[in-house]
Amino acid sequence: MGSIATNVAAAINASAVLAPGNGDAEVFGTSPDVTVLVFPGSGSAGWSAATTVTVSGAATETATIGAGFTGSDNTANGWQSMMGAAMTTASYNNATGANTLISLTTGNGNTVDGDQAGGGITSGGYNFIGGAENATATGCITTGSFGVELGFDACIPNPAWGGALSIQNAIYGANNVGEGAGISTGQIAFYEYPVSGASVAMAGDVLIGSGGALSAGATTDFLHLPFTTAAPTGTPANVFGNACEINVTTESINCYIGSGWYHVALTAGAN
Repeated sequence: MGSIATNVAAAINASAVLAPGNGDAEVFGTSPDVTVLVFPGSGSAGWSAATTVTVSGAATETATIGAGFTGSDNTANGWQSMMGAAMTTASYNNATGANTLISLTTGNGNTVDGDQAGGGITSGGYNFIGGAENATATGCITTGSFGVELGFDACIPNPAWGGALSIQNAIYGANNVGEGAGISTGQIAFYEYPVSGASVAMAGDVLIGSGGALSAGATTDFLHLPFTTAAPTGTPANVFGNACEINVTTESINCYIGSGWYHVALTAGAN
């Protein structure tokens, strides 16, 4: 039986079963060999046969046929792309590169490009990965959906997060799932992971402008603070150390520090 499976594989690879719009066949020379046949039909998008050959006694060979999958509208381009043994109903996925989406089970709508990209995604859907990943980074998205990873080995902070972002592990995001005309309301962070309650977080020094002195007559490149027209009385939510604003009526700067407000009166005129 082992020789039969080998001959079938050789025949398929020598003359692929191709009928435009109807079907295809391919053999992966792995251990075990995997033969994939895709046919039209209302009940299934195709099935896979994993011919695992075992020998018992002097002349008995057993070939085990693996389970099939019923997903549809998937596009795989690359060695063993989307050929995970546990893939079942996953649909509308696009993968380019060797071993891409190799762990996919039921996740829909993922798009990945790069060697091993999305190798850890199982049920997560509608993720986008642009860049090759190593063995560690492949597990950066598993069940999370609507994630974006850009750059070699880019990794979101949590594999189960939704709407997460990593751009070269420098810009991170979380809970950003706006689509179409909808605006996301999650968190963005620079050089650190997103902070709950802060729309924007940043580690390290922050430079406003080019770093050079503004001219005395400058009309742009200023830092604009929020303002009120009366003394603030509310307690700022999500205070991380302090929060400041300007009272344009009394011409003072007010800062909430610790558990109360403090102010500095401003003197008219530039100085």
